[in-house]
Amino acid sequence: MIVANVVLILIALILLIPTILFGIECVVGLCAKKQHHVIRDMQDYSTVILIPAHNEASVIKDTLVSVQAQLTVRGKIIVIADNCTDETANIVRASGHTVIERYSDDKKGKGYALAYGVESIKHDPPDIIVIIDADCTIANNCLALLTQTAMQKNNAAQGCYLMQSEQEASVNQKISQFAIFVKNKIRMLGLNKVSRNVPLLGSGMAFPWMIIKDLPLASGEIVEDMYLGIKLLLNKNYCSYVQEAYINSPLPVDKYVQTNQRERWEHGHIDLILRLSPVLLRAAIKQKRLDLLLALVDLCIPPLALFVLLQIIFLAIATVFLLMGSTGLAVILTSTSLALLGITVIGVWWHAGRGILTVNEIVKIPGYIISKIVIYTRFFADRQTAWVKTKRK
Repeated sequence: MIVANVVLILIALILLIPTILFGIECVVGLCAKKQHHVIRDMQDYSTVILIPAHNEASVIKDTLVSVQAQLTVRGKIIVIADNCTDETANIVRASGHTVIERYSDDKKGKGYALAYGVESIKHDPPDIIVIIDADCTIANNCLALLTQTAMQKNNAAQGCYLMQSEQEASVNQKISQFAIFVKNKIRMLGLNKVSRNVPLLGSGMAFPWMIIKDLPLASGEIVEDMYLGIKLLLNKNYCSYVQEAYINSPLPVDKYVQTNQRERWEHGHIDLILRLSPVLLRAAIKQKRLDLLLALVDLCIPPLALFVLLQIIFLAIATVFLLMGSTGLAVILTSTSLALLGITVIGVWWHAGRGILTVNEIVKIPGYIISKIVIYTRFFADRQTAWVKTKRK
């Protein structure tokens, strides 16, 4: 029973520590003051905006228009038409921008496309590369803010990447939008204050050339942004969060596509936790770096639905052991963790999320969590290990 008690307490702590950081990130993020940037003349810097695209004919024109409006004289758009079978490349050419076509039967995915794009400009590299997804539009001054931050701090810069649901969206879509809002804005604001480093989010990322040229872009990872962020930090290259550089993307409308997209993201995140947590822990201890330890704990905050499920399941297990005569400390720690998680989520919704979810919709979160169980069980039975494009309507 002593061994069982130790194991139970250890697991309870493994759940509690990320919950505490989650709470700190959210509280600090809610209290963070709006950043004020003085936008300087960026004409002295050359910038390339890389847009990886796979069959994006239905959305690429809006993205090009959005980005084109913010280009400087020394700015250039390059679209990597990756294994396209539609009119994506022709639309880009007709818009007057550069398109590079790439075809590969085995090396498919955004990472390979980005690596191909970076390789294509090594003969005449820019000062800064900005990566924008092909289905995104950017807010005013987004490019200037990202470029300026990357140049001034000589590190990566990540904008505020949010996803929007349609006005008549389902409850599950709105809950997904809220979860992304918490992760990509509130928590990022908090982590930016607590640590000098934030994760990469996939779109709205700016890199000085001397940093991106050595990144392992062609990794084949299905969540290449999270993977690259960890690789950056291990090499002592940091990423700054630029709150006012907004990048927006629509959430998929089709229910099957929504599930497929979330499954890819969440399977990839869980896989990185399992594979890279030991790497970060060893590096943090060996190099005596608190930033790596914070990145480790932040990485170990799984998708919210899974986080709640894990804590409920373990609380039930710990309660059974308690009835069998085990220590009650594991039950106390897990109950505390679950309560803290719930209070934090409700607090974020009350202060910043009521425009996304109504009261009637937020009470349906338990049903949303239950609906995600299939995704998590498939991680063990039919895990997504290859990059899959999110299909358009």
